[in-house]
Amino acid sequence: MVTNITSQVGAQCSNTGTGSTQLTINQPTTVTSMSFSPDPVCQGDQATFSFQLNGNGPFTVSYTDNLGGSNQVSVPVSGSYTSSPFTASAGGNFTITQIVDANNPSCPWSGLPRSANLVVNPAPSIDLTAGDKVCEGEVARISYQMPVSGDFTLSYNDHLGNSYSQNVGSQNGSFAFTGLGNPDSLEIRPISITDNSTGCVGNANNIVAVVSKPNPVVSIGYSP
Repeated sequence: MVTNITSQVGAQCSNTGTGSTQLTINQPTTVTSMSFSPDPVCQGDQATFSFQLNGNGPFTVSYTDNLGGSNQVSVPVSGSYTSSPFTASAGGNFTITQIVDANNPSCPWSGLPRSANLVVNPAPSIDLTAGDKVCEGEVARISYQMPVSGDFTLSYNDHLGNSYSQNVGSQNGSFAFTGLGNPDSLEIRPISITDNSTGCVGNANNIVAVVSKPNPVVSIGYSP
């Protein structure tokens, strides 16, 4: 409050009066949350990055992504931001490095840098390597290879359009195929492989054939 005003030149006049002004202290802007959707995400799928700020916006925010890219985005007064969808190719940190309050650009930020880790589950894959040629009445087997072992479901069909599914686990193995007639020949066409622990779906490759050949028949005749 001002109570006395004195002139420092001339007649040394003075007067009294009162008055006041309001001093506003803005709190430093902080990051209250960072997240991804979905979290975790399957390799090759789409994801978004979100964060929430508190403070007096709007804001300009700088952050780095998991691939080392630098980003600068405008954030509204609400302090809420969600990125455009991006393809999740690898995991890693998203790090907010700077926040500028548009109304008070000289105000400092607090708690930076702040990071959140994007978890990317690998997409499975499988290669069919061979189909059996068996005799009539025998069970054919289909061989495969995978990069890792685990709990997976292979979806495939044959060239006639019949659909099948098969649980597979070991990196290198085979499974019985019971869809053959006697005799019969089918093309096995893989569709996809699903990781049952994460739900991630990947590629299944290579067409193989399974064949059931008729057993030979010997006819013995007698001529007098």
